[in-house]
Amino acid sequence: MSSLENKIEEDAQIIDSLKKKQAAPEAAPDAAAAAIPGFESLGRQFPTEIDVMRIGPDTLYSSDFSGRYSAHVSADRRKLLMVPDANGPVICIENMVTIAGLSYMVPYNGQEHKLISKYSPVHGGVLIFIS
Repeated sequence: MSSLENKIEEDAQIIDSLKKKQAAPEAAPDAAAAAIPGFESLGRQFPTEIDVMRIGPDTLYSSDFSGRYSAHVSADRRKLLMVPDANGPVICIENMVTIAGLSYMVPYNGQEHKLISKYSPVHGGVLIFIS
């Protein structure tokens, strides 16, 4: 498959998942926060901001990361959406995740730095601004 076909397929999957989320009944904020797998350390407070650090070319760190995730990069390569997924390909080890190819999308300058990020209840995951 060409990279364009891969991108089209990825976008179609994102659209399908968003349609499913919109069709599902919306839970109260406290119930939603308590039911977010992969964000147990946030407790019952509805999260709005999550501290995420870029600590390596392809590595992100957050004390709130745990478990496994599916990761989706926006078409303009400015945003990364990480959604908790029990079967996801992105595995958290010691609060760190490795996103293959992140250094190609946004070059790493060699210094650890905080990324702007927040929990997105619409998408059910963390929206990270990578550039």
